[in-house]
Amino acid sequence: MSAASYQIVDIEQGADWNLYLIFQEANGTATDLTGCSLKMKIKTNYTENNGTLVANLTSPSGGISITSLTGGLATVTMPASTTANLTSGNYLYDLKLISPTGLVDREFQGGAVVLPGVTD
Repeated sequence: MSAASYQIVDIEQGADWNLYLIFQEANGTATDLTGCSLKMKIKTNYTENNGTLVANLTSPSGGISITSLTGGLATVTMPASTTANLTSGNYLYDLKLISPTGLVDREFQGGAVVLPGVTD
């Protein structure tokens, strides 16, 4: 695996949110996700003890679904009922891939921006 991809993601407050992920090897082929798990945290800052946890998402049933094991596809989802409770602002996230042998690789990281909603 290569270094984590840095991306900014927008989360609209009070709307369903989906983040579609493609995992690839360095040569461009799809990563085989068979037996793997994924976890993602959104926090107020980088520090473990001082950063407030905003969201804790996991596979297979905690908001992250691997949608194609051999195609390297996954989806992170938060329903509108969850995003409605997020405070608008700027946050940080990372997403880690855990292999069947226990190897942990940070695949994605960056900023998460919760955009305020007007209509409830």
